[in-house]
Amino acid sequence: MHNCRLQVMALDGLAVLDLAHNQIGIVPKGLFPETAQLKTLDLSHNVIKALPDEVAALKGLEVLAITHNCLQDLPEGLFTLTALQDMNASYNQIDFIPNSIGNMEGLHVLNLAGNQLRAIPSDVGWLGLKQLNISDNPDLNLPAHVLQCGFK
Repeated sequence: MHNCRLQVMALDGLAVLDLAHNQIGIVPKGLFPETAQLKTLDLSHNVIKALPDEVAALKGLEVLAITHNCLQDLPEGLFTLTALQDMNASYNQIDFIPNSIGNMEGLHVLNLAGNQLRAIPSDVGWLGLKQLNISDNPDLNLPAHVLQCGFK
């Protein structure tokens, strides 16, 4: 069941989708436009290696849990989700966060613990974060202005 393909039928109007702990390996293209009304998406504790860029279709998404997967990077479309308030991408294999994270003005909670991050964009310091967890990233270097001035 390691690489089972997720088949989703019409889920128009669905607000919460919890697919945690299912050994999902592939998030199929076409899932996100069918679930455009989602507020919460939990794909944690699976074996997902990549999220499709069409995650950008989830314009109203507020909570995203993708912790404990096999993600090496995050799709650029994710960083267009300005309604996103809580993103937990901890315990993956992510080594890079793009500067476009600065577009996520609604983000209050960001958990990137337990990844392979070497740096975080300096724009993270200007987000209105209430919680930031970047622990357990052994090679992480914080931007100099964050070390000197702290976060917003």
